[in-house]
Amino acid sequence: MKKLFAFLLLGSLLSLSFESTAQIVTQKSGVSTAGAAKTTLTNVDTGYVDFKVDPSTQSIEAVDLKTSGTVAGKVYLIATVSGLKWYKLDSLDRSDGDNSKVFDIPAKKNHARYRLQWIQSGTAVSTFKAYLQTRN
Repeated sequence: MKKLFAFLLLGSLLSLSFESTAQIVTQKSGVSTAGAAKTTLTNVDTGYVDFKVDPSTQSIEAVDLKTSGTVAGKVYLIATVSGLKWYKLDSLDRSDGDNSKVFDIPAKKNHARYRLQWIQSGTAVSTFKAYLQTRN
């Protein structure tokens, strides 16, 4: 019995030592469009995910998944200092299919808030997700 306990303890300690150092956290509370939670775009449509970043924020990942039709448009990483004017920092061209891009956030933040903006054109249905990656 002691050998079994020692073996299980050793196994659990080994599994802890191989744990990943990167943390990916879904920013669920930030998914909104015109005040309503939305993660599906239909035909000509726009969707947003807002992020409030802190010093541990490393990147924001945009994931774009085709459901049907011909997907076209862009995903923009935009940011604001005051909340009044938004600045385009980077973009992802949405091609017909699944798309994703990791947008790096500098260690020195010059903006108060960041936002991913999905713009869809054409006749398609797609869904989107966004992930916040932090430094350890």
